[in-house]
Amino acid sequence: MLDWNRIDTVLLDMDGTLLDLRFDSEFWLNHLPSRFAAHHGLEAGAAQAQLDVLFRSSRRKLEFYCLDWWSAQTGLDIVTLKNDLVHLIGFRRNAREFLSAVRASGRQSVIVTNAHRASLDLKHRHTGIIDLVDAVESAHDHRLPKEEGRFWSTVQARVGFDPERTLLVDDNIDALAAAQTYGIGHLLAVAQPDSGGTRLEGLPFPALEDFALLQPIAPLTQADPA
Repeated sequence: MLDWNRIDTVLLDMDGTLLDLRFDSEFWLNHLPSRFAAHHGLEAGAAQAQLDVLFRSSRRKLEFYCLDWWSAQTGLDIVTLKNDLVHLIGFRRNAREFLSAVRASGRQSVIVTNAHRASLDLKHRHTGIIDLVDAVESAHDHRLPKEEGRFWSTVQARVGFDPERTLLVDDNIDALAAAQTYGIGHLLAVAQPDSGGTRLEGLPFPALEDFALLQPIAPLTQADPA
């Protein structure tokens, strides 16, 4: 359980945290490889091997999350392909209600995401997620992925928060580690980012099962000044 009297700002990842990772898992693991193979006339194994090289070379870098980069590398319109699976876009259980509770408590809520702005726009059109928070900070705005410590300093400069009185919820363990090094005081991982995937075990941070477990949220006016 969180001590809400020691939290002023709530930073939240989008994919796999607020939104079910099922959409992204299906796209990157199945839909893209299938369309890539068809587009280039490749066998499934050969297509996957080529994509695996791209995944490995870009992991933890900004291009890993850049739809323009992936379009250039694959010869496919990634944004258009993502529209094929919009029926899978949706909130994780009780995430929408949690955002409402954070806002009602008077705390600042900010989405901090590695997602490309085109992906943000797509998901907002189907969920209205941007309207439920005070700000959205994309790694592409900062030209830094969340896995780099400098990302957190640039976000702090833009939106303002006291690291020690800030909560970050994220399914990206490397991002959580970078935020911890920066000094974010309250950190939660996500036990099951993909509702159709397995529950993650042995995580190095406390893992959130359901946003309902973080409520009720004490009003900010009751914050302990210490």
